[in-house]
Amino acid sequence: MTVRALQPEDAAAASALDPVWNADAFLAPHRLALVAETPSGGIGGWLLLSVIPPEAEILNVVVAPEVRCQGLATALLKEGLDRLARDRVRRVWLEVRESNAPAQRLYHRFGFLQTGRRPQYYQHPSEDALLLETTLTLC
Repeated sequence: MTVRALQPEDAAAASALDPVWNADAFLAPHRLALVAETPSGGIGGWLLLSVIPPEAEILNVVVAPEVRCQGLATALLKEGLDRLARDRVRRVWLEVRESNAPAQRLYHRFGFLQTGRRPQYYQHPSEDALLLETTLTLC
């Protein structure tokens, strides 16, 4: 598996994994988008961040159902946080569904801690978001 920066020609395949995010979202200013390629060369997942140093927000991490539990989300998050640290980002935050225990475990492994809650942040179904943050060690 290879993690690399999303190229414009990857945007349609990345959007197909989660149609809520269109191609323009990946290519907007102040965005860092990474993709994880599967061994067959397809897009197996992606990470999208909004970056305005010294802060960044993880907007979404998506992994295709057929390649879950193979380390793609971990690889994407590791590469993303490494790039942010090199770019002098100090604080990274995100929202995660309260019921999304696998994502919470992943973020906690990378040092994210809960710093707040956003009541009824998500819809379909309505659910609170947990606000998680971490501080990066600058390179």
